[in-house]
Amino acid sequence: MLISIDQFQGMMPAVEAHLLQPHMAKLAQNTNLKKGSLRPWNKELQDTQLEQSDVLIKTIYQYLEAYWFEFSAEVHIMPGPIANDTANKRYYTGDGIPKKTNESEATTGSPPYPINYYPMGAPTPHKALTAALGGGGSGEVRNLAYQWTIVTSWGEEGPPSPASNIVAALPGQTVNLSAITIEWAASQTYEVGNFVVPVGGVVNHVYMCVDAGTSGGSEPTWGTTIDADTTDNTVTWRAYDSDILYGAGATKRIYRLLTGDAFGQYHFIGTVAMGTDTYADSKTDSEATGGAILPSETWYGPPIAMHGLTSIGRFMAGFNGKDLYFCEPNYPHAWPDEYSFPIDFPIVAMGALGNTLVVGTEQNPFIVQGNHPAVLTPVKFPDSHPCVSSRGLISFEGGVAFPSNDGLYFVSGGSGRVLTKGSYTKDDWKALHPETFIGAYHDGRYFAFYDDGAGDVGGIIINMDNGSISNIDLAATAVYVDPKTDTLYFNLEVTV
Repeated sequence: MLISIDQFQGMMPAVEAHLLQPHMAKLAQNTNLKKGSLRPWNKELQDTQLEQSDVLIKTIYQYLEAYWFEFSAEVHIMPGPIANDTANKRYYTGDGIPKKTNESEATTGSPPYPINYYPMGAPTPHKALTAALGGGGSGEVRNLAYQWTIVTSWGEEGPPSPASNIVAALPGQTVNLSAITIEWAASQTYEVGNFVVPVGGVVNHVYMCVDAGTSGGSEPTWGTTIDADTTDNTVTWRAYDSDILYGAGATKRIYRLLTGDAFGQYHFIGTVAMGTDTYADSKTDSEATGGAILPSETWYGPPIAMHGLTSIGRFMAGFNGKDLYFCEPNYPHAWPDEYSFPIDFPIVAMGALGNTLVVGTEQNPFIVQGNHPAVLTPVKFPDSHPCVSSRGLISFEGGVAFPSNDGLYFVSGGSGRVLTKGSYTKDDWKALHPETFIGAYHDGRYFAFYDDGAGDVGGIIINMDNGSISNIDLAATAVYVDPKTDTLYFNLEVTV
């Protein structure tokens, strides 16, 4: 007797074996059901050997085809929304404070990669410059004030310093500006995002404030290990290579305000090198008001605890707790406070589809829609479907999916549903340890690897078109899908 079964559809654990349709199974292990037939998956091939053999790698990222970034933390990394980016910049969160790197910084030296990196934001000057009257000028006295900004070697302009003292100057009279400096000073109140350099001498490192406080009465002994901390009374400084502020293209920009100006705008008047702390301003009012208006009044760096970096077209998003953050369009170093808002529940993970941000929380999902951070609108889904694994959320051309308590929850077109409903009971799904899922979208399928920490490891494969399901017995600790070739890479946990 010939038994013919075509179009195998995988497994359906929720149904008793004797009730299954002929094309369904109670278990489909290591089966590739792409063509509707029973075929095994090809054996995995080793692409490379990662550098860090003594830590558990949780994130891998293929950079420029020749390099692999590797992290022992859950890291979200992506290109920034920057036109004509010839430096191949990447921005990422999860590995300490939000960071950035480029081809030169990431690959020059000995791996593991990335080798060098910088804080994502541009520095905020701590100190107001000092204005003093010089000679010359004629006409009616008017009041002037000044601010200054730092432009990094990447061309990123940060927020301005506090305003200077006001001087009453004649038109054309020289105003001598001094103390345009980020040199460390004793007994000063520093905020997160302020940068300093040691007093005097050659600058090999710059230091970012990561814990606000008051500096000590004497200069600390500065650490020189990248991304390591120096304690300075109640301030904590983190060390980075000085090239971000003292490399080619880094400058200080000076702006001037004519008090009484109906618009209250600071206009660009000049630039000095990072090593120069003085400037002489003798511009007339017409010359000064012809300068560009200060663009970066609110361009502070992202909160240092921000993670979950996600790209939404021309801008990026991140979160911490219940708070969502968004950068200035096309300026990934700038995260204005006015673009931040809270939602109802703690955020677990996020994904994007076009200009829609899908937010998985500890309770109800949200979508946030809009073409600009200033006009974004959050919408809460009516039903509770918590995202139980931040590493399990994926984005693909059809939508966003994440593991919930009830199954794989799929969001598309402004609505959501449990894609695996009918295939898994709640207990069946719970037995897969969805809270440990590491997800990836590959070849039209959702791959999820799990590990309960007690020896129960493996994975499931869900066809996002027809919902067919199979198992796989790999123990992956990190996954990456090449968007060009749709190749699935995974890091296997090997016991030596």
